[in-house]
Amino acid sequence: MASVLVAGGGGFVGSALVAALAGGGHDVSVMTTSSATAHHPARVVGLDRWHPEGVAAAEPAPRYDWIFNLAAYGVDPSQNDPKSSHLANAELPLAFVDLARRAGARALVQVGSAFEYAEPTGRRRLLESDPLERTKHYGASKAAGSLAVIEASRESHLNAVVARLFGVYGAGERPWRLLPSLYASLTKGQAVPLSEGSQVRDFLYVEDAAAGLASLATAISDGSQTPCIVNLCSGVEVTVRQFAETVADVLGAPRELLRFGAIPMRPHEIAYLVGDVSRLNRITPWRPAHSLERGIRMATAGLSAKVRSAG
Repeated sequence: MASVLVAGGGGFVGSALVAALAGGGHDVSVMTTSSATAHHPARVVGLDRWHPEGVAAAEPAPRYDWIFNLAAYGVDPSQNDPKSSHLANAELPLAFVDLARRAGARALVQVGSAFEYAEPTGRRRLLESDPLERTKHYGASKAAGSLAVIEASRESHLNAVVARLFGVYGAGERPWRLLPSLYASLTKGQAVPLSEGSQVRDFLYVEDAAAGLASLATAISDGSQTPCIVNLCSGVEVTVRQFAETVADVLGAPRELLRFGAIPMRPHEIAYLVGDVSRLNRITPWRPAHSLERGIRMATAGLSAKVRSAG
């Protein structure tokens, strides 16, 4: 079993990763700026804020086999400061390259985002070599961090991979996200105003995302893979309409409550955002274990459990 550090292990995907690793018998430490920690870690490394100097000071190079960096700024729409984006998304990842080198880590997994890509011009699955975002703060800073990690890892002869996540969903999402907002209204029998729902997305259940990250760490640990960027996704096309209708069906709610076209598309809405999984499939045997319906069933059950415990 591996000794593992998960930076950002208190977040949505991070918590699922910590649970999966701990459940697999690994010795897990969590680095977090949150007072609320994940349920399973044996050790918590607390930081006041995400800053390269803070990472270096908090960790005087203990032994870690695997290091995962899920720390990021800009996922929440309220996080819109360009300087903070650059610090957390472009500069901070290099601190984990240094930590991995000092800790003798066999694998560093930097978690990236589908929004690192420039807006696609057609209905084609995105390749890791496709053009990158240059203007939107979140995507551009994440892309810069990904490229910096790959370059620094090659120079340091470090086993590293950047896993660009697409469309992760689950019970731990923020309330304003699609799944929890659908759940909140449909379980009360309330209508849900939606766009036309023609947007095509690549959805991935959060437990599958966690398993995929762990599988990538295993795959690169032997040094047979040079540092690279990989799309971590299903590669399956699903429209927002299909996703919403599946949520309604799972909850037993009438589809008529889904008011498609009641609100306009957001400005600069991306019409098609699906990843190519060819490189992923060459590197690791991991495949998603959950179909869309099964993942939504698991996620809504988790949301229901949260409602019961809160009541």
